Amino acid sequence: MAIGLDVLIERLGLRDLADRVRFDDLSPDDGLEGPANGPEAPDNGPEGPNNGSVRPNNHNGSEGPNNGSEGPNNGAALVLHRLADRLGSGSLPEDPGTWLDRFFSLVEGSWLFGLDLGSVEPLVRAHRALTSAARTFLALPKCPPIGGGNLPAEVYVDLRDRAPGLLRAFERLLAKGVDLRERSDKGRQCVCSVLRASGPNLLLLAVTFIEPHTWSGPAAVHAAAQLLSLLRRMSDVQDDQMLLSPEPGHNRGLAKAALAILRPVLTRETWAEDESSRHVFVWLCLHIVRPSLAPHIPALLPPCLILLDDYRLPNQLLGLQCIKHIIANTPAAVLRWQDRAEVIYHAIHKQLYSRNAQLLQATYPCLLNMLTVIEEGRTTTGARPLQTGPGRTDAVVRLTLWHVGIEECEDVRLAYIQALAPLIDRLQVGAVRHMKLLLPTLISFLQAWDGPDGKTRQAALNSLMHMIRHAWPRLIHRRGELVQALLRFVCEVSGGSLEGPPLAQNVQQTLLEGATECLVLLDRASLGDVKNLLKGVKHHTDDPKLMACILAVDNA
Repeated sequence: MAIGLDVLIERLGLRDLADRVRFDDLSPDDGLEGPANGPEAPDNGPEGPNNGSVRPNNHNGSEGPNNGSEGPNNGAALVLHRLADRLGSGSLPEDPGTWLDRFFSLVEGSWLFGLDLGSVEPLVRAHRALTSAARTFLALPKCPPIGGGNLPAEVYVDLRDRAPGLLRAFERLLAKGVDLRERSDKGRQCVCSVLRASGPNLLLLAVTFIEPHTWSGPAAVHAAAQLLSLLRRMSDVQDDQMLLSPEPGHNRGLAKAALAILRPVLTRETWAEDESSRHVFVWLCLHIVRPSLAPHIPALLPPCLILLDDYRLPNQLLGLQCIKHIIANTPAAVLRWQDRAEVIYHAIHKQLYSRNAQLLQATYPCLLNMLTVIEEGRTTTGARPLQTGPGRTDAVVRLTLWHVGIEECEDVRLAYIQALAPLIDRLQVGAVRHMKLLLPTLISFLQAWDGPDGKTRQAALNSLMHMIRHAWPRLIHRRGELVQALLRFVCEVSGGSLEGPPLAQNVQQTLLEGATECLVLLDRASLGDVKNLLKGVKHHTDDPKLMACILAVDNA
């Protein structure tokens, strides 16, 4: 009597499934002789066909699919393939997650992972099909092609309800694999074979719900974290980085296969259709670290540039975050190969014309890292001669100063001014090339009211401090101008002579400390000449904060 999986579910129920039937030799045939095809037959006694005990038909491997070298025992592969078909079509009974969880809890791990099979290849394909069907079942609705990328939370209500149960079901499956792996070498081999096939799909499934989003509630986030933890245990690694790209001597990582699965949905035409795909990609990118990242550059770089080229700020920030990670974890020679560095540089440089302060604050650190790659050797001696002429960093400084001079939005202007200090650090003494424009710009911002938080003046003081440290041989010739500007700044901050309400005590203290530090640096660079300039000021002021500043310079 050939009994299919559907009939077993209907006739036996799930509670006593493990005790009343073994799935070792199931046939894909759904037919059932007797009661399944007609009126219910009478009970023929304890030895008859309807005595409450159902025994599947035993095949010898000569019929049906996957009957090759794996031997006569091929039921697990057939069952898992059938489950994959039913899950993909959404025709499993009850809630699929609850059903699969109960199913995996009742069958033995050795049966699920083919411990007794001669070859696990058919079972490996079955596991791959089942996990792929699970990703299809939990796939997000497609976003509209125009103006897409975000759907209202109500669209994901059903998905938020389905996801935790299915994730917990695969937790049950992996827990059996972890237990089987620890029992014997044969179990380890079988589990590793299954993991190589199903691991990438399970990884993508877990990462889709690992962080709170509109499609992942707290229950799904917790279940995804548990699934990811079991994947690490099953792979015998300690962290997510090793799970993706392990060290030599471990099993192959899951990064390459996972990125290959994502590639079709991360093209310029399709990436915006699935709201979760970009977040899954970003998670994968940020968890592949040096030295394992370089081989994945061809798969990682195009989606990063696509995200950066989008007009929506969240996607641009994701792209910058990934590119910054790639630059930090890839050798400079690999980035310069095939002009990848030039492509990345121009994609980042274009963002300097944005009028969004948050984007600019994320762009400048990434651009500085890229300048280090492109201009490697310009400020160091070695095989190539030392080059001291203007370079791309100088061009970025000129562009930044130009934006500072014409920008009217305070937040955007602040982002440009805050970028000056790291740019000066990169140029070092080469910053003197911009002193003619840089010093008047900084002094003008020290003398302008910028609100009660004083952030713009703090950034200007910080840039001036860095300028003094790196370009002091030239700045000592302009010490008189700088001392005058700094003393005026101290008087205005302490006396509240600038327009606007008085500054908060902590803001005032920070500004005064910055001005004092600049005066101390100037005094050291000029070998004490600033002290001489300040001697006459002591006798003409009674401002306690100005006197404290002068005394700090004298005692430095």
